[in-house]
Amino acid sequence: MPLQRKKILVTREKKQAKQFAKKIRAHNGIPVEIPLIQIKCHKQMNTTYELKDLSAYDWIFFTSANGVNCFFSWLNAININYHHLSGCKWAVVGHKTERALKTHGYFAHFIPTTYNAKTLAHEFSITYPKAQSILLVQGNLAKETLQNKLLNFNYKVDRLDVYQTIENVYVRSRLNSKIKEGIDFLTFTSPSTVDAFINMLDDLSYKKIVCTCIGTTTEKRAREKGIQKILVPNQFTIDGMIERISAFLKSKG
Repeated sequence: MPLQRKKILVTREKKQAKQFAKKIRAHNGIPVEIPLIQIKCHKQMNTTYELKDLSAYDWIFFTSANGVNCFFSWLNAININYHHLSGCKWAVVGHKTERALKTHGYFAHFIPTTYNAKTLAHEFSITYPKAQSILLVQGNLAKETLQNKLLNFNYKVDRLDVYQTIENVYVRSRLNSKIKEGIDFLTFTSPSTVDAFINMLDDLSYKKIVCTCIGTTTEKRAREKGIQKILVPNQFTIDGMIERISAFLKSKG
């Protein structure tokens, strides 16, 4: 039994947490769902360009499924005709983001082998050196790393923030209660989940708990916050996280 009935804290946004929890149960683990963040799509945004010029972009980049869904929700809210996107190509951070894009009737033309800003920008520059203009669709907490990497390859890059990530302060009491009761593994799927976790805790008992981070960017934030017992999967997905925890448990006998 891969997860050995271990209690695993799921901290991601509520809708996404359900899928993660279901997979944990399927592997004989016990998910403890406490969504530490909320995703709020922007309905209106101030931009430095006219929306009618979306068709001028060669590429639209998405770094999360939330970005995909909020982008199309926004287009629908302001009645932008999709024919403006007919000439665009689509780049996504990974396969989950690709699946979100497919639900809106589009497919990804580019997916990096591994997601981090350096790899994505480097592989894109090799595959599409003649691309010119890119619209980078992200959330408010996204760093400028990817944008700067793409600019270094002489692409024209505009950034559009389509959603806001905020802490779900209403779960603070429950989080502290569950930590005191006992959790075997923490899971973090973004730097924002790490930040929210640290901000809501009343004591440092979490330092004894092994945590699993979905990728190197989240791992970096966890280490910055003083977390030391960290597992990182080879595949930066929730399936990869489950496999990594399972391997860790197996190594412990």
